[in-house]
Amino acid sequence: MKPPRQNPGSALKKWGAAATVLTGLCLLILFLTSSKHNETAVQIRQTAVTYLGGQATSNSKPSFNIDPYPFMGPIVWSAIHARMQAEYTMNGAVPVTEAFYNDYVPDASLPVWSTDTINQWVGLVQAKSTDFGTYGKQAIADIMSAFDAHPVKGKTVLVVGSITPWAEAIVIAYGAAQVYTVDFNKPICDDFRIITMDIAELDASTMTYDVVLSFSSLEHDGLGRFGDPMHPHGDIERVKRIKTLVKKDGGLFFLAVPTGKDHLVFNAHRVYGRKRLALLFEGWEVMGIYDDKTYSESVWDSPYTCTNVAEPCPQPVHVLRLL
Repeated sequence: MKPPRQNPGSALKKWGAAATVLTGLCLLILFLTSSKHNETAVQIRQTAVTYLGGQATSNSKPSFNIDPYPFMGPIVWSAIHARMQAEYTMNGAVPVTEAFYNDYVPDASLPVWSTDTINQWVGLVQAKSTDFGTYGKQAIADIMSAFDAHPVKGKTVLVVGSITPWAEAIVIAYGAAQVYTVDFNKPICDDFRIITMDIAELDASTMTYDVVLSFSSLEHDGLGRFGDPMHPHGDIERVKRIKTLVKKDGGLFFLAVPTGKDHLVFNAHRVYGRKRLALLFEGWEVMGIYDDKTYSESVWDSPYTCTNVAEPCPQPVHVLRLL
């Protein structure tokens, strides 16, 4: 007996049903995959805008080690996604000049600070000499003027970002009770007057300080130049953390960054003008500004764009107090 003849239409329906199931599975896989990517994109975006909300990313104190994007520096500008570039330039409001540096320092070559050098520089400060340091005579004179007006004698001072201990020497000469230094590349120092820390050690501490000093450091945060985390708002996040380090009762923040017309020299530094400096100052009262000339609105229209890292760049010392 011959088997019954199969209806061609029935076979097509079965194949159609199978194809529908297969298509559905493919769509489900694509949905789950894209959802995962979308979730990652949302997380990245949320990280980028946390500074706008003014809230910590957790119930604990903000970390000094800023939440990074999914990679570390140094990275050339052209390798950064357009969306992230927009975050770095405040949606195109800040012009960009490329100047790539790789200043990552492995543990084997951490800076070593000698007590002899520190003592020599302390002596120069006490003699009112400015012939030492990393940033020239004017930087030293500006900090000394700020300390003359706002004494640090007998106080605990945290220095944020140091390659050489020139700022620490000034603080010691002005009679600070104890000096602390934090840097991505923790200096090796046997001088009892200076306690050095890396970012993790600072975050593990609950200590607050009478004074926090940052000279020509914050403008680098988040650019990856020193092997640090990439973050368009790394400088803003850093200042948020500093707010938790300064004592609420009379604590001061001495801040100096390149000042002029807003500009991003990637990955060398930021230049702070009318737009971005206002973000750094949010939540602070300006107690005084110390530089080589009368501080006025003209500083924002100065000829210095600081796009050439070899050219002079104004870095007034701003003395800030929490509001």
